Amino acid sequence: MFGNTGEILCFPHDPAVRDIWTLSIPLRRESIHAVLDISTCFGEDEKAVNDLLSFIIHTDVSNISGRDVLLACLKENAIHENGRYLLPHTVDVFNISNT
Repeated sequence: MFGNTGEILCFPHDPAVRDIWTLSIPLRRESIHAVLDISTCFGEDEKAVNDLLSFIIHTDVSNISGRDVLLACLKENAIHENGRYLLPHTVDVFNISNT
């Protein structure tokens, strides 16, 4: 859904954002383009690897099958720079106005 200026007002699949939009509360989304360092995924600290992978795919990866495939995919798609593995990681900030 778009506002008069073309900015995206909400994600219809997100219930909280959809409810705010339904109540006609002005909402604006701003994307911030960032980079996520995933080098930890290829280290020896198993807990750190699981924590970062769980963050990336939004689920607990400690007991999943296919973890090696996931790691290979991440490594293949990452930018290898100065010994680090980096992935694009866009985040969104929602600005809600009370006027």
